[in-house]
Amino acid sequence: MIWNEIVSLAQVIATVAICATFGVYYYQLRVMKRQLQMMERTSQSNALLSVVEQLSSSEMRQARKTLLQLKKPLSEWTEEEKHAAKKVCVQFDIIEILIKHKVVPSGMIELHWGRTIRDCRKAANQLVDEIRLSIPSAWMEFDNLVARSVVTEQESRRTT
Repeated sequence: MIWNEIVSLAQVIATVAICATFGVYYYQLRVMKRQLQMMERTSQSNALLSVVEQLSSSEMRQARKTLLQLKKPLSEWTEEEKHAAKKVCVQFDIIEILIKHKVVPSGMIELHWGRTIRDCRKAANQLVDEIRLSIPSAWMEFDNLVARSVVTEQESRRTT
């Protein structure tokens, strides 16, 4: 009789210990999940800062300025002007790729740079059309970023 009680007590203790272990594991998983989320946010913040730094660089500001001032047919653009326009298109294309893959958080760039993005795409239209004659998918992500910026702006207007 005593032996059965000892075995039963041992089983109860083992069950409690197993449940406590699972409780500790669950708590550790929750803590690890929060740590991973914080690391992801930190990584996204760093990437966002890097993108903003690149957008704000004097080289890129000058390239955008050159592109936005072009009011002549593509056939009259100089190589320097084409190079500046391509640099802008590539930069915005890459930014959309980073947003799409969640390296950079969605919303910030589109909201604060949306007008510039759309103006640059419009200014680069002739060049994009010419490039797409030979490479149909060229700078498609730039177009996606333009569309995303329009949606973000519309959403922003609705909430304010």
